[in-house]
Amino acid sequence: LRLYRMKKAPQILFFLDSDPRKNPEGAEAPKLRTEAIRQGLPAENIHILGPIANTAGEAEVAGEWMSRRQIRSAILVTTAWHMPRALYLFSRCRTKIHPFPVDFAVPHPERFSPVDWIPQSSGLRMTEILMREWMGMGWYSLASFWSQGQRGISGQARP
Repeated sequence: LRLYRMKKAPQILFFLDSDPRKNPEGAEAPKLRTEAIRQGLPAENIHILGPIANTAGEAEVAGEWMSRRQIRSAILVTTAWHMPRALYLFSRCRTKIHPFPVDFAVPHPERFSPVDWIPQSSGLRMTEILMREWMGMGWYSLASFWSQGQRGISGQARP
């Protein structure tokens, strides 16, 4: 919302998740849109795309949406730990993508104490996030490699 107010993002896209288990309280995108409108952003500048299953789907649908509107530049806002994979997938769009990472999960240096060296269960969650991101990057890299291998020199799919 700040990027819109700063005139850096004239259109805002939210993605509707196709998996209701990820957000049992209800879809997040409509709530975010309602809040943006409540804060004074024009409804016609806030769009919900989906439902979409994953980041690859978001990149594909957003790329098509931006292409139809001849949008040449976009700001990708997502959590800092998810940015490398999201940026990789969104980089396939015909639009220049500018990363804007948020929600950094790094402890503040002034708040560091020796207690931070004691293992905590939250460390398991961070390890899970890291592993999922690495596996996702590996999967999309393999899928990209495979799809390129299925094309001839002309770029046309092989029979």
